[in-house]
Parts: sequence; structure tokens; C-alpha cells
Amino acid sequence: MLSVIEIVPEAYKRELAVLQQGVPPKPLHEVTAMIEAGLGKKVHEVFAWLDATPIGSASIGQVHSPKPALCPQPNPNPDADPNPNP
Repeated sequence: MLSVIEIVPEAYKRELAVLQQGVPPKPLHEVTAMIEAGLGKKVHEVFAWLDATPIGSASIGQVHSPKPALCPQPNPNPDADPNPNP
């Protein structure tokens, strides 16, 4: 059985390899604009903190370390009735 990479011509493989390597990261203001457009909220409403330096970047995206704005706390009494007042 052939894999896709085995049937792609060498010239295409070389071009695709360039897309996957050495991609410069986008500026943080562009990243935040994309996040806000995608989520429909301001970044500070979703994240308490977003690292300005990406962990990594590639042709299809880049990754930043976030801290959620709301960190749910564990329920101290998971057996309690969530709706005590009917």
C-alpha cells in the first residue's frame, strides 16, 4: 500500500517542506485579532494571560501558552444537589 508522500513528486515535496519549516511567527496583535474574531470575545475575557512569545509556529498556525480567565474550582461536595431550591 502506498502512502500519499510516496506518490507526491519530489518538486512538490520540497515546496511543502518549506511551508512546514522556518515560518516566522505572526505578531501578537494579529494573533489576538484572530482569536477575538473566532471567539466573538475580547482576549482578556477568555484568557487572564497569553504569552506573547509563541511556543512554535508553522504554516497552518502557531501556539501560545494561555491561562484561562476563569479557572473553575473543584466542587468540594460533588454529591450535593446542584439545585437545592426547587
